[in-house]
Amino acid sequence: MQLTHFVPRPPESEAWVQVAFFVSTDIPDTFLCGFDTKRPISAEDLNERVENGTTEKLLCRVDIDESKRVWISPACDIWVADAQYPLGDKNKQRAKKGAGPIGGYVVEESIAERIGARLDALAGRKRMVTLDKKYARGREYSNFVKCVVQNLCEAHGAMEMQRPEKPIRWDLIAPYLSEGSFDFCYDPYFLTKSRSESVQVVPFGRIEDLTVYVAHKTSLFETIVECNQKGSNLRDTLVQCHTNHPYLKIGVLGECAGTSEVNWLLRDALGVASAVTPMRDQIQMRVWIDENPEERLIVGDIGLVPMLEEVTEEDIVSEQLSVPPRFGEKSYAANDRFTKFKMSQPCSVGFVYPLRDLRWESDIENAMRDALKELAATIRWDANLGGSITGELAKVGVIPLAFRELCQRFKAMDAYREYLKAEIERASRDERRFEDAAALKKELDVLASAQTGK
Repeated sequence: MQLTHFVPRPPESEAWVQVAFFVSTDIPDTFLCGFDTKRPISAEDLNERVENGTTEKLLCRVDIDESKRVWISPACDIWVADAQYPLGDKNKQRAKKGAGPIGGYVVEESIAERIGARLDALAGRKRMVTLDKKYARGREYSNFVKCVVQNLCEAHGAMEMQRPEKPIRWDLIAPYLSEGSFDFCYDPYFLTKSRSESVQVVPFGRIEDLTVYVAHKTSLFETIVECNQKGSNLRDTLVQCHTNHPYLKIGVLGECAGTSEVNWLLRDALGVASAVTPMRDQIQMRVWIDENPEERLIVGDIGLVPMLEEVTEEDIVSEQLSVPPRFGEKSYAANDRFTKFKMSQPCSVGFVYPLRDLRWESDIENAMRDALKELAATIRWDANLGGSITGELAKVGVIPLAFRELCQRFKAMDAYREYLKAEIERASRDERRFEDAAALKKELDVLASAQTGK
Protein backbone atom coordinates (compact mmCIF):
# COMPACT_ATOMS: atom_id res chain seq x y z
CA MET A 1 0.00 0.00 0.00
CA GLN A 2 1.00 3.60 -0.48
CA LEU A 3 0.23 6.73 1.52
CA THR A 4 -1.55 9.21 -0.77
CA HIS A 5 -3.30 11.77 1.49
CA PHE A 6 -3.24 13.00 5.09
CA VAL A 7 -5.37 15.25 7.29
CA PRO A 8 -3.34 18.33 8.32
CA ARG A 9 -3.27 19.50 11.91
CA PRO A 10 -1.06 21.81 14.03
CA PRO A 11 2.05 20.14 15.50
CA GLU A 12 2.84 19.75 19.18
CA SER A 13 5.86 21.67 20.43
CA GLU A 14 7.67 18.69 22.01
CA ALA A 15 6.09 15.49 20.68
CA TRP A 16 5.29 13.60 17.51
CA VAL A 17 1.54 13.22 16.94
CA GLN A 18 -0.35 10.80 14.69
CA VAL A 19 -2.50 12.24 11.90
CA ALA A 20 -5.34 10.63 9.97
CA PHE A 21 -4.35 9.36 6.54
CA PHE A 22 -5.53 7.60 3.39
CA VAL A 23 -3.86 4.82 1.41
CA SER A 24 -4.29 3.41 -2.09
CA THR A 25 -5.77 -0.01 -2.81
CA ASP A 26 -5.60 -2.54 -5.63
CA ILE A 27 -9.04 -1.35 -6.74
CA PRO A 28 -8.78 1.65 -9.11
CA ASP A 29 -10.04 4.99 -7.69
CA THR A 30 -10.64 3.43 -4.26
CA PHE A 31 -8.81 4.36 -1.06
CA LEU A 32 -8.84 3.36 2.61
CA CYS A 33 -9.02 5.61 5.65
CA GLY A 34 -5.99 4.32 7.53
CA PHE A 35 -6.08 0.56 7.13
CA ASP A 36 -9.82 0.21 7.68
CA THR A 37 -11.02 -2.10 4.90
CA LYS A 38 -14.61 -1.66 6.08
CA ARG A 39 -14.65 2.01 5.15
CA PRO A 40 -13.34 2.44 1.58
CA ILE A 41 -13.59 5.92 0.10
CA SER A 42 -13.90 6.81 -3.58
CA ALA A 43 -11.50 9.05 -5.45
CA GLU A 44 -14.37 11.50 -6.03
CA ASP A 45 -15.10 11.80 -2.30
CA LEU A 46 -11.41 12.16 -1.51
CA ASN A 47 -11.00 14.89 -4.12
CA GLU A 48 -13.90 16.73 -2.53
CA ARG A 49 -12.08 16.62 0.83
CA VAL A 50 -8.99 18.05 -0.89
CA GLU A 51 -11.02 20.84 -2.48
CA ASN A 52 -12.62 21.90 0.80
CA GLY A 53 -9.23 21.93 2.55
CA THR A 54 -9.83 19.17 5.10
CA THR A 55 -7.37 16.77 3.47
CA GLU A 56 -4.05 17.27 1.68
CA LYS A 57 -2.76 15.17 -1.22
CA LEU A 58 0.90 14.17 -1.30
CA LEU A 59 2.76 15.10 -4.45
CA CYS A 60 4.73 11.81 -4.27
CA ARG A 61 3.28 8.63 -2.76
CA VAL A 62 5.16 6.81 0.01
CA ASP A 63 5.13 3.07 0.77
CA ILE A 64 3.43 2.14 4.03
CA ASP A 65 2.37 -1.08 5.81
CA GLU A 66 0.32 -1.85 8.91
CA SER A 67 3.34 -1.63 11.22
CA LYS A 68 3.59 2.07 10.38
CA ARG A 69 1.53 5.18 11.05
CA VAL A 70 1.62 8.76 9.79
CA TRP A 71 3.04 11.36 12.18
CA ILE A 72 3.54 15.12 12.31
CA SER A 73 6.75 16.22 14.02
CA PRO A 74 7.31 19.41 16.07
CA ALA A 75 9.02 20.86 12.98
CA CYS A 76 5.74 20.28 11.13
CA ASP A 77 7.08 17.53 8.85
CA ILE A 78 4.91 14.53 7.89
CA TRP A 79 6.57 11.15 8.49
CA VAL A 80 5.76 7.49 7.88
CA ALA A 81 7.21 5.73 10.92
CA ASP A 82 6.73 2.91 13.43
CA ALA A 83 3.25 2.87 15.00
CA GLN A 84 4.66 2.85 18.55
CA TYR A 85 8.14 4.37 18.45
CA PRO A 86 8.45 6.78 15.51
CA LEU A 87 11.62 8.54 16.65
CA GLY A 88 13.51 5.27 17.08
CA ASP A 89 12.47 3.94 13.68
CA LYS A 90 15.67 3.82 11.59
CA ASN A 91 13.62 3.25 8.44
CA LYS A 92 11.19 6.14 8.87
CA GLN A 93 10.47 8.18 5.76
CA ARG A 94 9.61 11.86 5.49
CA ALA A 95 6.56 12.22 3.26
CA LYS A 96 6.38 16.01 3.31
CA LYS A 97 8.44 18.81 4.76
CA GLY A 98 6.68 21.78 6.34
CA ALA A 99 3.04 20.61 6.29
CA GLY A 100 0.32 22.70 7.88
CA PRO A 101 0.59 25.72 10.21
CA ILE A 102 3.89 26.35 11.99
CA GLY A 103 3.01 29.42 14.01
CA GLY A 104 6.04 31.64 14.58
CA TYR A 105 8.57 29.27 13.03
CA VAL A 106 9.86 31.58 10.26
CA VAL A 107 13.12 32.95 8.83
CA GLU A 108 14.64 36.14 10.22
CA GLU A 109 14.06 38.10 7.00
CA SER A 110 11.53 37.11 4.37
CA ILE A 111 12.32 37.64 0.70
CA ALA A 112 9.24 39.88 0.72
CA GLU A 113 11.01 42.17 3.20
CA ARG A 114 14.21 41.99 1.16
CA ILE A 115 12.35 43.25 -1.91
CA GLY A 116 10.83 46.06 0.13
CA ALA A 117 14.29 47.26 1.18
CA ARG A 118 15.77 47.13 -2.34
CA LEU A 119 14.89 50.52 -3.84
CA ASP A 120 16.03 51.43 -7.35
CA ALA A 121 17.26 55.01 -7.08
CA LEU A 122 16.75 55.80 -10.76
CA ALA A 123 13.29 54.32 -11.17
CA GLY A 124 12.10 55.14 -7.65
CA ARG A 125 10.63 51.65 -7.29
CA LYS A 126 11.47 48.46 -5.45
CA ARG A 127 13.22 45.71 -7.41
CA MET A 128 12.55 41.98 -7.51
CA VAL A 129 15.53 40.08 -8.93
CA THR A 130 14.71 36.98 -11.00
CA LEU A 131 16.86 34.16 -12.31
CA ASP A 132 16.07 32.42 -15.61
CA LYS A 133 18.60 29.80 -16.71
CA LYS A 134 16.13 28.69 -19.42
CA TYR A 135 16.35 25.07 -18.34
CA ALA A 136 12.68 24.54 -19.24
CA ARG A 137 11.97 25.95 -22.69
CA GLY A 138 8.66 26.54 -24.38
CA ARG A 139 6.12 29.28 -24.97
CA GLU A 140 3.39 27.92 -22.68
CA TYR A 141 5.64 27.41 -19.65
CA SER A 142 7.29 30.78 -20.23
CA ASN A 143 3.93 32.58 -20.40
CA PHE A 144 2.78 30.90 -17.19
CA VAL A 145 5.90 31.83 -15.20
CA LYS A 146 5.91 35.37 -16.55
CA CYS A 147 2.36 35.77 -15.27
CA VAL A 148 3.42 34.47 -11.84
CA VAL A 149 6.34 36.92 -11.77
CA GLN A 150 4.10 39.81 -12.84
CA ASN A 151 1.68 39.00 -10.02
CA LEU A 152 4.52 38.91 -7.49
CA CYS A 153 5.80 42.28 -8.70
CA GLU A 154 2.33 43.83 -8.50
CA ALA A 155 1.79 42.46 -4.99
CA HIS A 156 5.00 44.16 -3.81
CA GLY A 157 4.90 47.29 -5.94
CA ALA A 158 8.17 46.19 -7.51
CA MET A 159 9.70 46.03 -10.97
CA GLU A 160 11.52 42.97 -12.24
CA MET A 161 15.27 42.92 -12.75
CA GLN A 162 15.78 39.81 -14.83
CA ARG A 163 19.41 38.93 -14.26
CA PRO A 164 21.47 38.68 -11.09
CA GLU A 165 24.73 40.58 -11.06
CA LYS A 166 26.84 37.42 -11.16
CA PRO A 167 26.40 34.01 -12.89
CA ILE A 168 24.92 31.27 -10.73
CA ARG A 169 25.75 27.58 -10.99
CA TRP A 170 22.90 25.08 -10.80
CA ASP A 171 24.19 23.39 -7.66
CA LEU A 172 24.57 26.74 -5.88
CA ILE A 173 21.07 28.09 -6.46
CA ALA A 174 20.00 27.45 -2.84
CA PRO A 175 22.81 29.41 -1.13
CA TYR A 176 22.62 32.23 -3.68
CA LEU A 177 18.87 32.50 -3.10
CA SER A 178 19.41 32.68 0.66
CA GLU A 179 22.14 35.32 0.42
CA GLY A 180 19.98 37.60 -1.75
CA SER A 181 21.52 37.23 -5.23
CA PHE A 182 18.01 36.68 -6.57
CA ASP A 183 14.44 36.38 -5.28
CA PHE A 184 12.60 34.10 -7.70
CA CYS A 185 13.73 31.40 -10.14
CA TYR A 186 11.82 30.84 -13.38
CA ASP A 187 13.14 27.30 -13.73
CA PRO A 188 11.60 24.17 -12.19
CA TYR A 189 13.65 23.28 -9.10
CA PHE A 190 14.24 19.64 -8.11
CA LEU A 191 13.92 19.24 -4.35
CA THR A 192 16.42 16.55 -3.35
CA LYS A 193 16.82 15.35 0.22
CA SER A 194 20.04 17.33 0.72
CA ARG A 195 18.54 20.50 -0.76
CA SER A 196 15.50 20.26 1.52
CA GLU A 197 17.75 21.13 4.47
CA SER A 198 17.89 24.75 3.26
CA VAL A 199 15.08 25.31 0.72
CA GLN A 200 11.57 24.15 -0.14
CA VAL A 201 9.39 24.36 -3.25
CA VAL A 202 5.83 25.34 -4.06
CA PRO A 203 5.28 22.15 -6.06
CA PHE A 204 3.71 21.75 -9.46
CA GLY A 205 5.17 18.38 -10.49
CA ARG A 206 7.76 15.67 -9.90
CA ILE A 207 10.58 13.77 -11.58
CA GLU A 208 10.81 9.98 -11.55
CA ASP A 209 13.60 9.18 -14.03
CA LEU A 210 17.31 9.72 -14.48
CA THR A 211 19.37 8.90 -17.54
CA VAL A 212 22.82 7.54 -18.20
CA TYR A 213 24.83 9.42 -20.86
CA VAL A 214 27.19 6.90 -22.45
CA ALA A 215 29.03 6.55 -25.76
CA HIS A 216 27.50 4.30 -28.42
CA LYS A 217 29.47 1.30 -29.70
CA THR A 218 31.46 0.81 -26.51
CA SER A 219 31.55 -2.21 -24.20
CA LEU A 220 30.30 0.11 -21.44
CA PHE A 221 27.17 0.83 -23.48
CA GLU A 222 26.70 -2.90 -24.11
CA THR A 223 26.88 -3.58 -20.36
CA ILE A 224 24.17 -0.99 -19.70
CA VAL A 225 21.92 -2.43 -22.42
CA GLU A 226 22.34 -5.95 -20.99
CA CYS A 227 21.51 -4.77 -17.47
CA ASN A 228 18.45 -2.84 -18.64
CA GLN A 229 17.16 -5.84 -20.60
CA LYS A 230 17.45 -7.92 -17.41
CA GLY A 231 15.40 -5.32 -15.53
CA SER A 232 18.31 -4.16 -13.35
CA ASN A 233 17.87 -0.90 -11.46
CA LEU A 234 20.35 1.97 -11.63
CA ARG A 235 22.36 0.85 -8.60
CA ASP A 236 22.87 -2.69 -9.87
CA THR A 237 23.69 -1.39 -13.34
CA LEU A 238 26.43 0.91 -12.03
CA VAL A 239 27.85 -1.89 -9.89
CA GLN A 240 27.93 -4.22 -12.91
CA CYS A 241 29.57 -1.52 -15.04
CA HIS A 242 32.26 -1.16 -12.37
CA THR A 243 32.75 -4.94 -12.24
CA ASN A 244 33.23 -5.12 -16.00
CA HIS A 245 35.24 -1.90 -16.14
CA PRO A 246 37.42 -1.53 -13.00
CA TYR A 247 38.63 1.91 -14.14
CA LEU A 248 35.08 3.22 -14.55
CA LYS A 249 34.39 6.85 -13.65
CA ILE A 250 30.84 8.17 -13.05
CA GLY A 251 30.32 11.86 -13.78
CA VAL A 252 27.65 13.85 -11.90
CA LEU A 253 26.75 17.54 -11.89
CA GLY A 254 27.55 19.31 -8.62
CA GLU A 255 24.87 18.72 -6.01
CA CYS A 256 21.98 18.08 -8.39
CA ALA A 257 19.24 15.42 -8.42
CA GLY A 258 21.37 12.84 -10.21
CA THR A 259 24.23 13.36 -7.75
CA SER A 260 22.01 12.88 -4.70
CA GLU A 261 20.49 9.72 -6.18
CA VAL A 262 23.83 8.16 -7.15
CA ASN A 263 25.36 8.90 -3.74
CA TRP A 264 22.35 7.38 -2.02
CA LEU A 265 22.28 4.26 -4.20
CA LEU A 266 26.01 3.60 -3.81
CA ARG A 267 26.22 4.35 -0.08
CA ASP A 268 27.00 0.69 0.70
CA ALA A 269 29.11 0.01 -2.41
CA LEU A 270 32.29 1.82 -1.46
CA GLY A 271 34.37 0.62 -4.39
CA VAL A 272 31.87 2.00 -6.88
CA ALA A 273 31.15 5.14 -4.84
CA SER A 274 34.81 6.13 -5.11
CA ALA A 275 34.33 6.31 -8.89
CA VAL A 276 31.79 9.15 -8.60
CA THR A 277 33.25 12.39 -9.97
CA PRO A 278 31.32 15.66 -9.33
CA MET A 279 31.76 18.47 -11.87
CA ARG A 280 30.83 22.13 -11.95
CA ASP A 281 28.92 22.41 -15.25
CA GLN A 282 27.95 20.71 -18.51
CA ILE A 283 30.98 22.09 -20.38
CA GLN A 284 33.46 20.47 -18.02
CA MET A 285 31.38 17.26 -18.13
CA ARG A 286 31.38 17.09 -21.93
CA VAL A 287 35.15 17.58 -22.13
CA TRP A 288 35.67 14.98 -19.40
CA ILE A 289 33.60 12.23 -21.04
CA ASP A 290 34.99 12.95 -24.53
CA GLU A 291 38.52 12.43 -23.21
CA ASN A 292 37.86 8.75 -22.40
CA PRO A 293 34.37 7.57 -23.49
CA GLU A 294 35.37 3.89 -23.17
CA GLU A 295 35.61 4.12 -19.38
CA ARG A 296 33.35 7.05 -18.45
CA LEU A 297 29.64 7.71 -18.19
CA ILE A 298 27.43 10.46 -16.79
CA VAL A 299 24.30 10.11 -14.65
CA GLY A 300 21.92 13.05 -14.58
CA ASP A 301 18.37 14.24 -15.01
CA ILE A 302 16.71 14.21 -18.43
CA GLY A 303 17.26 17.92 -19.00
CA LEU A 304 21.03 17.56 -18.73
CA VAL A 305 21.16 15.72 -22.08
CA PRO A 306 20.45 18.70 -24.40
CA MET A 307 22.80 20.83 -22.30
CA LEU A 308 25.63 18.34 -22.97
CA GLU A 309 24.75 18.05 -26.65
CA GLU A 310 24.79 21.82 -27.14
CA VAL A 311 28.34 22.33 -25.83
CA THR A 312 30.56 23.85 -28.55
CA GLU A 313 34.30 24.23 -29.01
CA GLU A 314 33.86 27.95 -28.29
CA ASP A 315 32.25 27.11 -24.92
CA ILE A 316 35.18 24.87 -24.04
CA VAL A 317 37.78 27.49 -24.95
CA SER A 318 35.85 30.15 -22.98
CA GLU A 319 36.32 28.07 -19.83
CA GLN A 320 40.05 27.74 -20.58
CA LEU A 321 39.76 23.99 -21.15
CA SER A 322 41.44 21.95 -23.89
CA VAL A 323 39.21 20.77 -26.72
CA PRO A 324 39.41 16.93 -26.84
CA PRO A 325 40.77 15.40 -30.08
CA ARG A 326 38.01 14.69 -32.61
CA PHE A 327 35.49 16.54 -30.40
CA GLY A 328 31.91 16.01 -31.51
CA GLU A 329 32.58 12.90 -33.58
CA LYS A 330 31.47 10.45 -30.88
CA SER A 331 27.71 9.83 -30.55
CA TYR A 332 26.10 9.22 -27.19
CA ALA A 333 23.07 7.30 -25.97
CA ALA A 334 20.75 8.88 -23.40
CA ASN A 335 17.10 9.14 -22.42
CA ASP A 336 15.97 6.01 -24.25
CA ARG A 337 14.66 2.62 -23.18
CA PHE A 338 18.20 1.34 -22.58
CA THR A 339 19.62 4.27 -20.63
CA LYS A 340 16.67 5.60 -18.60
CA PHE A 341 16.18 4.41 -15.00
CA LYS A 342 13.59 5.00 -12.27
CA MET A 343 14.70 6.94 -9.20
CA SER A 344 14.45 5.21 -5.83
CA GLN A 345 11.80 7.78 -4.88
CA PRO A 346 10.16 10.56 -6.94
CA CYS A 347 11.50 14.06 -6.38
CA SER A 348 9.21 17.08 -5.96
CA VAL A 349 9.55 19.89 -8.51
CA GLY A 350 8.39 23.47 -8.16
CA PHE A 351 9.32 27.10 -7.53
CA VAL A 352 12.07 27.30 -4.93
CA TYR A 353 12.00 29.45 -1.78
CA PRO A 354 14.11 29.51 1.44
CA LEU A 355 13.17 26.98 4.09
CA ARG A 356 10.61 28.38 6.56
CA ASP A 357 10.08 31.63 4.63
CA LEU A 358 6.34 31.19 5.07
CA ARG A 359 5.48 34.69 3.89
CA TRP A 360 7.28 34.27 0.54
CA GLU A 361 5.83 30.79 0.14
CA SER A 362 2.36 32.26 0.59
CA ASP A 363 3.16 35.07 -1.88
CA ILE A 364 4.22 32.55 -4.54
CA GLU A 365 1.10 30.44 -3.93
CA ASN A 366 -1.12 33.51 -4.29
CA ALA A 367 0.69 34.57 -7.46
CA MET A 368 0.25 31.07 -8.92
CA ARG A 369 -3.44 30.98 -7.98
CA ASP A 370 -4.02 34.34 -9.68
CA ALA A 371 -2.07 33.18 -12.75
CA LEU A 372 -4.27 30.08 -13.05
CA LYS A 373 -7.36 32.28 -12.99
CA GLU A 374 -5.97 34.86 -15.42
CA LEU A 375 -4.77 32.28 -17.95
CA ALA A 376 -7.56 29.70 -17.56
CA ALA A 377 -9.14 30.37 -20.96
CA THR A 378 -5.86 30.42 -22.91
CA ILE A 379 -3.36 28.18 -21.14
CA ARG A 380 -2.46 24.82 -22.73
CA TRP A 381 -1.53 22.59 -19.82
CA ASP A 382 -2.48 18.91 -20.17
CA ALA A 383 -0.69 16.25 -22.20
CA ASN A 384 -3.36 15.70 -24.85
CA LEU A 385 -2.93 19.25 -26.12
CA GLY A 386 -0.45 20.34 -28.76
CA GLY A 387 2.25 22.68 -27.46
CA SER A 388 1.26 22.09 -23.85
CA ILE A 389 3.14 22.80 -20.62
CA THR A 390 3.08 19.06 -19.94
CA GLY A 391 4.84 18.43 -23.25
CA GLU A 392 7.38 21.19 -22.67
CA LEU A 393 8.26 20.01 -19.18
CA ALA A 394 8.50 16.38 -20.33
CA LYS A 395 11.61 17.40 -22.29
CA VAL A 396 13.39 17.97 -18.98
CA GLY A 397 11.84 14.92 -17.30
CA VAL A 398 9.22 16.77 -15.24
CA ILE A 399 5.77 15.21 -14.80
CA PRO A 400 3.51 18.15 -13.89
CA LEU A 401 0.31 17.88 -11.92
CA ALA A 402 -2.80 17.68 -14.08
CA PHE A 403 -4.46 21.07 -14.40
CA ARG A 404 -7.37 19.86 -12.28
CA GLU A 405 -5.02 18.76 -9.49
CA LEU A 406 -3.21 22.10 -9.65
CA CYS A 407 -6.48 24.01 -9.36
CA GLN A 408 -7.57 21.80 -6.47
CA ARG A 409 -4.29 22.42 -4.68
CA PHE A 410 -4.63 26.19 -4.99
CA LYS A 411 -8.40 26.20 -4.42
CA ALA A 412 -9.01 27.65 -7.89
CA MET A 413 -11.65 25.31 -9.28
CA ASP A 414 -13.38 28.25 -10.99
CA ALA A 415 -10.23 28.47 -13.13
CA TYR A 416 -10.53 24.78 -13.98
CA ARG A 417 -14.14 25.25 -15.11
CA GLU A 418 -13.08 28.12 -17.39
CA TYR A 419 -10.23 25.96 -18.68
CA LEU A 420 -12.68 23.15 -19.52
CA LYS A 421 -15.03 25.52 -21.34
CA ALA A 422 -12.18 26.88 -23.47
CA GLU A 423 -10.92 23.37 -24.27
CA ILE A 424 -14.42 22.20 -25.22
CA GLU A 425 -14.71 25.10 -27.64
CA ARG A 426 -11.30 24.38 -29.19
CA ALA A 427 -11.94 20.62 -29.43
CA SER A 428 -15.36 21.18 -31.01
CA ARG A 429 -13.73 23.04 -33.90
CA ASP A 430 -11.37 20.13 -34.64
CA GLU A 431 -13.02 17.00 -36.05
CA ARG A 432 -10.06 14.94 -34.78
CA ARG A 433 -10.98 15.93 -31.22
CA PHE A 434 -14.76 15.45 -31.18
CA GLU A 435 -14.36 12.60 -28.66
CA ASP A 436 -12.21 14.86 -26.46
CA ALA A 437 -14.91 17.52 -26.57
CA ALA A 438 -17.57 15.04 -25.44
CA ALA A 439 -15.41 13.78 -22.55
CA LEU A 440 -14.58 17.32 -21.43
CA LYS A 441 -18.26 18.32 -21.61
CA LYS A 442 -19.15 15.35 -19.42
CA GLU A 443 -16.52 16.36 -16.85
CA LEU A 444 -17.81 19.95 -16.85
CA ASP A 445 -21.36 18.70 -16.25
CA VAL A 446 -20.15 16.60 -13.31
CA LEU A 447 -18.43 19.63 -11.79
CA ALA A 448 -21.56 21.75 -12.28
CA SER A 449 -23.72 19.09 -10.61
CA ALA A 450 -21.32 18.86 -7.66
CA GLN A 451 -21.35 22.65 -7.31
CA THR A 452 -25.15 22.85 -7.20
CA GLY A 453 -25.45 19.74 -5.02
CA LYS A 454 -27.64 17.88 -7.53
